[in-house]
Amino acid sequence: MHRTLSLVVFFFLSFPISAAGVKVGVRDTDNSVIKALQEGKIDEAIWRDEVSGCSPEGLLRRARLARDDRKFGDALCYFEAYLQYFPFGRLSWTDQVRKQWTEVATEYVELLARTDGEKVAWFKPSIGSIDAYKEIQQCFAQKDAAKYTRLADEILAKYPESIFVQAAILTVATGRSMHGHGGGFQSGEHILADYLGRMQAKGIPERDQLLVKLMRDERARHSSASSGRRSEPPSEQIPTSPRPRGGRLVPGRPDLEPEKVEVRQAPEDPRQYRFSSFNPFVRREALKERFFETASSGNVEAAREHAKIYLEDFPPEFRREPRGDLTHAWLAAKQPEEAMA
Repeated sequence: MHRTLSLVVFFFLSFPISAAGVKVGVRDTDNSVIKALQEGKIDEAIWRDEVSGCSPEGLLRRARLARDDRKFGDALCYFEAYLQYFPFGRLSWTDQVRKQWTEVATEYVELLARTDGEKVAWFKPSIGSIDAYKEIQQCFAQKDAAKYTRLADEILAKYPESIFVQAAILTVATGRSMHGHGGGFQSGEHILADYLGRMQAKGIPERDQLLVKLMRDERARHSSASSGRRSEPPSEQIPTSPRPRGGRLVPGRPDLEPEKVEVRQAPEDPRQYRFSSFNPFVRREALKERFFETASSGNVEAAREHAKIYLEDFPPEFRREPRGDLTHAWLAAKQPEEAMA
């Protein structure tokens, strides 16, 4: 059975929450895929969705078909699943992805306005900012960086609970750092770090900063690779216990002072927030990436532990394909005995 997202699916015990608290709502339905999504069983939903494996394109197509059939409850659930699980792995805010996300979010909010929109806390801020967000997309196409930046700042300031906040920020960072809008290529890492500070000042929860953090880290990696810089952990000189090189410790004798050794403190893995992310696709991608790195480095003991963590994120009945990922990685790392374990 074809499953488009087999490499990054994830099972978790509680409903994950994405942009501004969007999650698949509990509505009456006889659709087995939607029932699995409502219960937070993404692996089961993908298994039941034999046609598209709950791919982003598949979710959008099903949402539109349900809406056209006037099955508004089903349509809302499919739209919510897309927004809840975006970016379905590693974030890539390309023009195609940006346009697709924009279509999903705007069509979802507009449909919600016709149904049960008043029941969600972020509905009014999203309705209030939808026109400004649409205008941002128009300004982006016109390369008007000054105007789309002003509009994004306005959404963040006036409607911090809107589902459009992060997408507006990603659009600004993409235009100014990757397309040179505004007359030059600015540092995407710095733009996004500044926005994160402002989001935190507005009290936006960390879960609703995820997309901005992902792009900030991606731009930071790109900047480091382009400049040839390497991130080195901070180090400090820490004296050992007094062990004079020539005998007794004598005050005022530099040649008999304690030896000093350089101690490098291991930095926190910058992917830590991804390892514990509420978004199953983001978390699974990070865990898999960490395992591949440790297996490739020859650190077999650490790789075994990372493989175990990666595999156990799947429910037992859905571990066949991720176990295959591990096997291929072990073989690529020239560890056939681990691949057969």
